[in-house]
Amino acid sequence: MNKLLKEKVPARRRMPAIPFLKWAGGKRRSLDTLHRWLPSPDEVECLVEPFVGGASVFLGTDYRQYLLADINADLIDVYLHVRDDPSGMVKRLERLFHEGNNEEAYRESKDEFNRISPGPEKSALFIYLNQHCFNGICRYNKRGIFNVPFGRRKSAYIPEAEIMAFARKTERCHVSFFHSGFEDTLKMTTAGMFSG
Repeated sequence: MNKLLKEKVPARRRMPAIPFLKWAGGKRRSLDTLHRWLPSPDEVECLVEPFVGGASVFLGTDYRQYLLADINADLIDVYLHVRDDPSGMVKRLERLFHEGNNEEAYRESKDEFNRISPGPEKSALFIYLNQHCFNGICRYNKRGIFNVPFGRRKSAYIPEAEIMAFARKTERCHVSFFHSGFEDTLKMTTAGMFSG
């Protein structure tokens, strides 16, 4: 048998799951480089990610614990709702995606997202908007209104497999989500944690 096939791949080198959100500044393409600088899961108890964004580092590593934070409250709400009810999130997305990949449906969804209070429906709208907006950008104006234009993406799809993989990963390890800026997140770190 080929020697390479016999060697065990280190836990943090497994093929990472693909993030279900497209995110500007995502670290997915940089994971190989990051792995050279990250400590082994045996060396630290918890990985602290103060800019979780699309969650590529979380999905591409295998630590026992994670502290995942971001200044974007809508983003953290999405992760909490996906963790707590991934199947329900997919059902909500099926309804939204049924409306179609067109500018009118996008505008109506964006208006609803900007109007409703935080909850599972708003999180589903966030994922829908992320899949249909220009380049997966997340941007708000000074009044806190999501204002990214329609992206005319032919490849918009319900990221069901990616959502389920994310939810399974949250079950395999201890994950804490926080809506906080990086400075406050770093203040939460203690011995045995590594801030990425």
